[in-house]
Amino acid sequence: MVGLTSRLLSGAALLALSGCFGEPGGTGPTATPAQRRVEPVPLRPEDLPAAARGALAGAILAMRGAPETFHRGVRFAPDVRARLQEGFDYTGFTAASVTLLHHDLASDGQRGIDLAATIGFVDLLDRRAVAGVMLTFGADRDGIPIRSAAATRVPARVPRFALYLVPRSRLPSRWPSTHAELWTLVAREALGPEERRRFLDGRQDLVMVAVGKDRTDPGAPFQLGLAEPHGTPVTTGFEALDFDGFPVLVLAARIRATEPGRHWAVVTRRGEHRGWFGGGTGETVARFDLLDPRRSAARLIPDAPSGGRTRV
Repeated sequence: MVGLTSRLLSGAALLALSGCFGEPGGTGPTATPAQRRVEPVPLRPEDLPAAARGALAGAILAMRGAPETFHRGVRFAPDVRARLQEGFDYTGFTAASVTLLHHDLASDGQRGIDLAATIGFVDLLDRRAVAGVMLTFGADRDGIPIRSAAATRVPARVPRFALYLVPRSRLPSRWPSTHAELWTLVAREALGPEERRRFLDGRQDLVMVAVGKDRTDPGAPFQLGLAEPHGTPVTTGFEALDFDGFPVLVLAARIRATEPGRHWAVVTRRGEHRGWFGGGTGETVARFDLLDPRRSAARLIPDAPSGGRTRV
């Protein structure tokens, strides 16, 4: 059994106690209080019983759509494998960490283990999606039978965002159909730091695009607006797009920015109350200096995987 599970979990350690994986930390000068957190302490795979490691590996492979022949030594009871398909296509995503929540004797009266965990998935674009998994499994001479399973979305409350400023003339009339394609498009067409001052003169038609990198609730109440350091963000006219939980926020505007540190693009999570001019009064999730990229997140230019490697 130990040899079996070591093959299933070869490579970098799969299991880690990672707190709320869906709320990645921020250490830069623009990290919000909600993003600042202590990094988790890793849990070594050998700290869990071999059967638990094998069951988790089988569940991860099933969620990624791998054929049952890939689940070496792990077998699912009829219709159980389908219950791990929680409505999201994990094709192109790999498991980066697992947070163990529960590990105890099975409660169904049979020999085995009840296990609950959150699994953090990541893809080549550094997008993250977290799922909660519950398994009931045993161990016999043929391997690891999983007799019950369920999976659900664990949304990021404070997702990471990347901001791009794009001249309207560089964008097509319709957005691409996937999050990866849209992100690649706006990143490649965006203004570089040296171009911004020339275009931020109040006369150019620009589109601000904030691309969410973490999967959250569909239609989560995020807003994109413009603000001065102590002002309420003005979000009038912003548009929110959703790609199966990955948010994209769009605001078209003519923007006049005169000096670094004074003009900001701000992503907020809308609270119950709304401010004047459509400004949200919720917490600040991310903010970006329009003229000084050093105050903001690094400019990211992803390369969307081709064809069947990603479907989101």
